[in-house]
Amino acid sequence: MAGLSGAPNDHRRDENKEKPVEQRHLRLRSSTFFRSVPDMELRRIEERCTFRIYEVGESIITQGDDAQAVYFVLSGEARASIFSSDGRLVHLQDLLPGAVFGELAAIDGAPRSATVEARKTSLIASMPGRSFRDVLIEQPRLGLHVLERTVALVRRLTERVYEYAMLSVNERIQAELLRLAYAVKPGASGVVRLEPAPVHGDIANRVSARREAVAREMSRLSRLGLVTREGRDLVIHDVGTLAEMVAAALAGADED
Repeated sequence: MAGLSGAPNDHRRDENKEKPVEQRHLRLRSSTFFRSVPDMELRRIEERCTFRIYEVGESIITQGDDAQAVYFVLSGEARASIFSSDGRLVHLQDLLPGAVFGELAAIDGAPRSATVEARKTSLIASMPGRSFRDVLIEQPRLGLHVLERTVALVRRLTERVYEYAMLSVNERIQAELLRLAYAVKPGASGVVRLEPAPVHGDIANRVSARREAVAREMSRLSRLGLVTREGRDLVIHDVGTLAEMVAAALAGADED
């Protein structure tokens, strides 16, 4: 996540003291970010890391901080959010195992642009920004990986800016549902189960809409047979049709 940071809390458990080096090594290897790093080099990288467990709701980094550490999600789940100028909370991204955040601040030295909090009990590895820059020089493949992630981030942001400017609220909600469906990778049947279902408030924050507008559109899509709520889950029954609806909306916006 671009330009993100924070300070440790005293009551967090320090994984350096609780896990043997061998287990920490296996945990760090589980991150997709380090899969190309040979074992010997990875052990040296681990020596530059701190391992901590963050409990639910605990802040990992805070918007506006000047710290430059980089963080790696090894288990659990975190969420990146920002506060707008009027104090409204906007959710940016859920960070799952394998995710990396804070790397842009480590590169450019700018203040953190978002706050990240743990959504589940999470094991997080952190590395000082200077050490991270050194690792990128020592491991060119990791440097290329950071470039690829940055390009992907720019593309996502460009896509969202276009949607905000050109699509209606209902169409933005459809586009967000489609993104969530693709993240799960629908099968040949075109059916996707989101476990658990995204709450209306989260979708509203992501598409710059009101919760009531999300509720109305979800009800309309349910009447069309495209989505149903099953217990705590949301089932999207026809990802193909949803994709066609979003494509038609984008095509119509281009014509306008």
